[in-house]
Amino acid sequence: MRDLPSCAVWPDADYKQYSKRNCLTAGKDKRIMDIGNMMKAAGAWNTFKRNHPKFPAFCRAVSQRGIREDSVLEIAFVTPEGERLETNLKVKASDLELLGQFMDLTQK
Repeated sequence: MRDLPSCAVWPDADYKQYSKRNCLTAGKDKRIMDIGNMMKAAGAWNTFKRNHPKFPAFCRAVSQRGIREDSVLEIAFVTPEGERLETNLKVKASDLELLGQFMDLTQK
């Protein structure tokens, strides 16, 4: 087996950008993300966690209870001027599949 570049699979990466780096594609729909970009994203996530320490704890609490079909996710956005936008969504089986795929990608 030949040596492979230090790359990880990323589904929506621009093919031309990464093919120029001679990384291998992993199937028809998957593209390659180099380790440098992964490290940059990890650093940004660490900064986000420091800036918003309650959010990861919230995500852990939700995860421990289990995101299940028919659960409701409520989202609110408030601008600095006070304008409020709100929505909610009822979790469907297809949402759980997408979340599972995302989790598989982030744990590789």
